[in-house]
Amino acid sequence: MTRTLIPKIEGPNKFKKFISPYFKHLAKRHGGLFRGANFEFRVSSKRGFTLLESLAVISILGVLATTAIYTYTSATSRSRDARRKSDLTAISLGFQARHDVQTCSNANDIGYYPGRNLGWPADGRWKSTEILRTLNNDCGSFSEFLITVPTDPREGNGGLIYRFDLSNQNDVIGRHYRLTAKLEKTPNETEQAGLARAKLVWENSFGGVVNTFPPDYNYIVGN
Repeated sequence: MTRTLIPKIEGPNKFKKFISPYFKHLAKRHGGLFRGANFEFRVSSKRGFTLLESLAVISILGVLATTAIYTYTSATSRSRDARRKSDLTAISLGFQARHDVQTCSNANDIGYYPGRNLGWPADGRWKSTEILRTLNNDCGSFSEFLITVPTDPREGNGGLIYRFDLSNQNDVIGRHYRLTAKLEKTPNETEQAGLARAKLVWENSFGGVVNTFPPDYNYIVGN
């Protein structure tokens, strides 16, 4: 019979180091746990992520984060553009209310849009709508028709002020008007063509001045 000599092992730590491979094997056979007098081995079936798996998870999280940021940015941009359109509609209603008033002390101002007395030289077109806040003439204050004149939601932080222009037909100012704003959404081809037509009609048919339309503005309304 062959005898296997087991070397003398002093101390539990040395014992565990020496005998661990053998008892790990036994531990697997006995459900993951094997105990001795002064030692214990436990083999877990759980394993950590490999480097490749970790990188894959990080990449997926990065894509999701980028998508979420883009979606949020697009949503807030669309929201601001919707507000800009709403603001110009509100100013338009104020303009129309001023146009329709019949109580002007000067009958010659009845039936015109506000701002005729501001002066409209060729190099002074498309004025800021902010001056409407203090505009006052013989038809009354513009604030009577629009209590609060809205401003661009990003004015002072990359946004552009709202502007307006009055028609000048045969030296008669104010029979028509236009309001403009800059939307964050880049116009598509159809929208660009519509904007170009609107500018052309204003300049050629309503007495607007050619090449005075403010650059970068891409939305226009009026009557």
